[in-house]
Amino acid sequence: MTKTLGFAYETPQEVKVGDDETTFTLVCKNDGRLVDLTTATSITVKIGNRSGYLRGQVVSIDSLANLPIGQFKFSFGKDMLANLPTGIYFLEVWVMDAQGTSIYPSGNPLSFTITANIENSSGATITTIAYDDFVKELNKAASTIAKGDKGDKGDKGDKGDKGDVGATGIQGPKGDTGDTKADLKQSITTTPKLISNHYIQASDGTLHEFPNNNYAVTDYIELPAGLMTISTTFTQRPDGTAGWAIYDAHKNFMRGGQTSEINNLDDSAYYIRMTDYDLANLHENCAITFVFNNFSTLDEILTGKVTFSLEMTNDSFIDMTTGVVKTGVNELKLSTSRKRIIPEHALQIITNCTPRPYGTEGFAIYDGDSNYIQGGKLGVITSIPADARYISFTHYANTAINPTVTFIYDRHYAAQSDLINLAERKYIFTPELVRGWVGYDGSAQVSPDDKYKCSIKFMPIPLNTKKITLNCNYNLAGKAG
Repeated sequence: MTKTLGFAYETPQEVKVGDDETTFTLVCKNDGRLVDLTTATSITVKIGNRSGYLRGQVVSIDSLANLPIGQFKFSFGKDMLANLPTGIYFLEVWVMDAQGTSIYPSGNPLSFTITANIENSSGATITTIAYDDFVKELNKAASTIAKGDKGDKGDKGDKGDKGDVGATGIQGPKGDTGDTKADLKQSITTTPKLISNHYIQASDGTLHEFPNNNYAVTDYIELPAGLMTISTTFTQRPDGTAGWAIYDAHKNFMRGGQTSEINNLDDSAYYIRMTDYDLANLHENCAITFVFNNFSTLDEILTGKVTFSLEMTNDSFIDMTTGVVKTGVNELKLSTSRKRIIPEHALQIITNCTPRPYGTEGFAIYDGDSNYIQGGKLGVITSIPADARYISFTHYANTAINPTVTFIYDRHYAAQSDLINLAERKYIFTPELVRGWVGYDGSAQVSPDDKYKCSIKFMPIPLNTKKITLNCNYNLAGKAG
């Protein structure tokens, strides 16, 4: 049973030092269902940081009155935040009832931020500062002190008596968990079904029949929004006319080709069809990989929040119970967004699409092969299945807004340096080295000593790589490189 904990829509997610009136509204769910907290005998909010547990505070059951099911309000008491430095903290909710104790969430705790107030920077008060920050600032100050003239050497002092053995010191606090390597994958690979004895003509996108099974072709595959690149393992026949073709939302041909990688995708590109050529008639390992741009600025990556405009199709809606998009419904106010990839490590999904107060329209979540997983009415989505990869929304245009989706994701899953590299489209590899060298012609030689080292394995060059930078040293007079 998966327990989730999230912030209610538009509730604060940070609090200033000394503020005991800011109220968080939290939502508890079991397997996506709201939990009836009124049956609890006690509710305790516990906070900690990367070093471990810090303190807890009991929530009054009476505070649940007049709140939606699954929600409760929580304000930090004066002692809860006392002497805590600013920074990122984590929060768990412990709910006790007749059956036992439930801890929300099941996975990583919910994060919130303690920020400085104006007194924290005032010269009239003593500022709380973390020990590591104090050492850093002290070293910085010491490095700026001008060095004086060297004094005369003093006389050697007498040897002192041996001191007594000191008492064993107290155990220090638990150290931070080491950084987790960032998962830079923002792509989806799918293996589509094929139609035998047919091919797509790359010059005009038309479908043609072929007398034997050398050719096989996909049906129309919907292209999600936000694509940077499409790559494929389909085999092309270089001396023929068969290949791939891209179409708009009305299945009008836009362009085609015979390459294994497709770049410079137009926003209006909506469908693709691909041909596989195989003399053995097996048509195995025919996969398509969609590579997405899920972030646009460093600020978005480091703050854990990114917003996209949604591309809408009018006179249509999503049946939230099946995930099927229904078109031609003679309701011009209803429109459906193109599927958007859900960024990995997403914690919440928020949209400003407006719901219709009746009917089965809403949102739908799909897996990497566009199979429906779950759906629901519009609102803040905090329960995201592990295999969720796409989401789409229905918008009821009773107000003139630009439909958007905002993804709130876990920015603590990786080291900040890895996130910066992600923002700069950069990834650093540390290869395993062995004694030897590689020549300009690609030949490998064993070296008799440690002067030369070369990587033990071939390293793949990631898709769309523009530049490779090495920090290796070279013998410019030699042939190794």
